[in-house]
Amino acid sequence: PRRGRRGGGGGGGVGSNLAPLVSDTKSLLAFSHTRGLMTGRNPMSLVAASLIVAAGVRGVRLTCKQAADAARSTTETTRHMHCELREELLAFTHTFHWGEGATLKTLDEFLPSVVTHLAGVLHQRELERQQEQQQQQ
Repeated sequence: PRRGRRGGGGGGGVGSNLAPLVSDTKSLLAFSHTRGLMTGRNPMSLVAASLIVAAGVRGVRLTCKQAADAARSTTETTRHMHCELREELLAFTHTFHWGEGATLKTLDEFLPSVVTHLAGVLHQRELERQQEQQQQQ
């Protein structure tokens, strides 16, 4: 079977390759957990908010309504959680020299680097956890 992009164009839709989107979403959810965004909340609104951010990083526009519908959450709760997630991501961005000048309005320019750094930090933590478990055995 032939596996190419239809129409010879740039593609870029969500269906073109979900693995990076899922990976980015997982990183954002793990980050959210470490920042306390999941505590006492409906986790599906955070899933929806993370999907919006991850899709944006990958060049796909996903509205709060689309994400909320997919996650079976309300649009308003998803929008609120999206704002909170962006604020936490901005605070994280400010911890890097290259992100000191970021604002909520300019955050989208920094998000690809931020999500990449998040994935790296989370991977490193997982490796350290595995090493600790091996040493305890």
